[in-house]
Amino acid sequence: MNNAGSEIAGKVVYLIAPISGRNIHYGMSSKDLEFDDNKHKLTISLIVSFEARDWWRDVPYGECQISGNLEIYFDQSNTYAKKAYFYWKKRNNHIVRVSKSKDWKQLDNGLYVSFQ
Repeated sequence: MNNAGSEIAGKVVYLIAPISGRNIHYGMSSKDLEFDDNKHKLTISLIVSFEARDWWRDVPYGECQISGNLEIYFDQSNTYAKKAYFYWKKRNNHIVRVSKSKDWKQLDNGLYVSFQ
């Protein structure tokens, strides 16, 4: 779970603020944990926060936050994670100010990482 959260947090920062992103933090909430035995899928809430700026648009450093669901798919024995998807639900204003619309097109489709 931590590996998936870390990988997704890194991808979010690289997508939104590849140069200025710093002080990355992420957290997962176990109270929203769901497991689907049929799909070998674990769903958990994930929040990613980091500092970023956009020098060209005169946006100073500030805290960016995005949260949503992290879906982790396991192998048939439910032992090893095979892949993970992140679908965002909420974001703060600063992340919108430092990002570009093309970044949100990719985030709207979900971020994907593979562990194979």
